[in-house]
Amino acid sequence: MTLHQLLKSLDFERLAGTDGEARGRKVIMDYLSNLGLQPHTESFEFQGFESGTASVSVAGKTWEATPYGLCEDVDLEGEMVFLENADALYHNPGVYDDKIVLFYHSGKRLHELGEHTKVKAFIGISAPHKKAFSYSHRQNFDKKHEFPSVMIRYDFAEKLLKHDGQKVKLSIRQKTETKTAYNIVLDIPGTQPDKNLTLLVGHYDTVARSHGASDNAAGSVCLMKTAEYFMRKPPQRDLRIIWFSGEEL
Repeated sequence: MTLHQLLKSLDFERLAGTDGEARGRKVIMDYLSNLGLQPHTESFEFQGFESGTASVSVAGKTWEATPYGLCEDVDLEGEMVFLENADALYHNPGVYDDKIVLFYHSGKRLHELGEHTKVKAFIGISAPHKKAFSYSHRQNFDKKHEFPSVMIRYDFAEKLLKHDGQKVKLSIRQKTETKTAYNIVLDIPGTQPDKNLTLLVGHYDTVARSHGASDNAAGSVCLMKTAEYFMRKPPQRDLRIIWFSGEEL
């Protein structure tokens, strides 16, 4: 298969712990097995989610939004305030407590802001002419920092801004649960092995709602072709190639 054909074979969402990840894993392992190689998997558990839906409503109008990963089902209402830069929360602790914060930019991650404020929820604004892309609360954060958070399209936010200072409703429908993901490991023995082991690694999972062509289907395909090369021309040192899942968590 050509590089382009391999890239097309991974042209779908591969969120860790989902059917998409399993499909991507099968593509990679089938390719390696057909070369006569013997890859194996290593499993691990994590707190994952299925891509959900969200909406923001005010004055009889409703706009679609994209929930952050690890946010669970929630329905809440509160006064919305707009901050062009959410870093203002960091410098003004307590001022925006119990508010739903609509923001365009932040130099800090939401969990850092959450340590200095008690906001009710976050609504991030995507860049102009782009979809409301997906973010995720990271695995190494405490559960208390996984507050309700969504992204909304820029053109929707322009309309929502007219209701600054008013009460808005935020609804999130998203399933979170303990999931299992799998790393793919391939060992190719060297012709002159020593105490050293050469590692080549990349990840094959994606963020939610993305086919991850450049991040990281392209890297995964490069590793697949590298494995094919060294299958035909074995390296001097032992070589281990790993396709990680869960990097985007």
